[in-house]
Amino acid sequence: MFLRKRFYYTWGAGLVLCALGIVWMPIMYIGVLSIVLLVAATIFEYISITQAAKQLRASRRVDLRMSLGDDNPVTVRVINSSDKTLSLELIDELPLQFQERNFGREFTLNAHSDRQLKYSLRPTERGIYAFGRLLIFAGTNFGLVERRLSFGGDSHEVAVYPSIIQMKQQLLRVRQLLRREGSEAKQRRFARSYEFDQIKNYVAGDDYRLLNWKATARTNELMLNTYVEERSQQIVALIDTSRTMLSPFDGLSLLDYSINSSLALLNVALQRGDRVGLLGFDKGIHTRVPAAARPEHMQRILEVLYKQESTDHEPDYGALYQYVRRQVKGRSLLMLYTNFETVISLERNLPVLRQMARAHLLVVVMFVNSKISDELVNAPVTLEEAYLNTIAGEYDANQVRIAATLRNHGILVIRTTPQELTANAVSEYLSVKTTGRL
Repeated sequence: MFLRKRFYYTWGAGLVLCALGIVWMPIMYIGVLSIVLLVAATIFEYISITQAAKQLRASRRVDLRMSLGDDNPVTVRVINSSDKTLSLELIDELPLQFQERNFGREFTLNAHSDRQLKYSLRPTERGIYAFGRLLIFAGTNFGLVERRLSFGGDSHEVAVYPSIIQMKQQLLRVRQLLRREGSEAKQRRFARSYEFDQIKNYVAGDDYRLLNWKATARTNELMLNTYVEERSQQIVALIDTSRTMLSPFDGLSLLDYSINSSLALLNVALQRGDRVGLLGFDKGIHTRVPAAARPEHMQRILEVLYKQESTDHEPDYGALYQYVRRQVKGRSLLMLYTNFETVISLERNLPVLRQMARAHLLVVVMFVNSKISDELVNAPVTLEEAYLNTIAGEYDANQVRIAATLRNHGILVIRTTPQELTANAVSEYLSVKTTGRL
């Protein structure tokens, strides 16, 4: 049992009346009477709450897999099967990772009714999250006393995985885009692929280099070979887990953004019939998922990404190149998630990247610091702001120089904010497939 504020206010008022009764005795009688009535009302309310509490139920519904960096819905249902209207305060014991100690909701629940309370949680770390009990402080309209009830004695554990929500959203977006553009049918490419489609009549504007002379001689009309985009190409995500990926943005590290993006990208590629694989590296290759096109392959990639951890090592691009050269057979799209902070770090590893770009289509992801961009937009007023603006301008100029250097050597570059990484990476993949660059 817990006494509420109204009880103490009423009790204090009764004591004040009793004290004033020293001056005038009738006031003391009123004070004593009010205290007696307060005690009687408190006992009556407690008995009523005790009876109603036996018919009060509460349960929590949350997915066993939560998505990293997304708003995950949580629903708490409270059922009042008693004949009394109750004034309730719900406290949900959230996992320790959220560092939330005063999470609660106050509401009134009528007799023989139920209510669903919905809220969302945004986890910023992968791993196991343990929910505690559901605590309900129940009272009536008197507001003198309340009783604490506990539901769900055992901890409720959920796992926070890379963003499954973003993965589904991107797949849906791609399907809608292809349907809107009429790309559900075969897309014919000329001199873009090795997969033969059919022989058709030559039309003005077609590439004359694809003329089929044997068919032309046989039909006495110009005939042309057409080709379709290869149905199964190889897409490999290369994720840098070194210290360069530890920078935080909006609660998540660059590594977490890269993991969410690679999951969505590989899922889209797998659904489109491509073979997908994964490599994680720092000072060496520590994660290997060979490319495959089986439907169950995505579950394996999800579990591997769930276990990825950042390290304090420097990235070794030489070791990455040696592994790619030996193990990644055939021309593939390599999506490299890394972070070049200085021109010197790029120049040191540029020869290796050029070697990889000769054999494969290499795409390097570069992160744009939105806070630095904001510094450049705002005109400096104070001396400190002028210093910050100068430093931000120099950093941004270095990033532009790094991107230009990579493009000059035939390496594709995605410059994006961490928040827009997933959408931009999927868009780049679709662009590569559409233009036949792979």
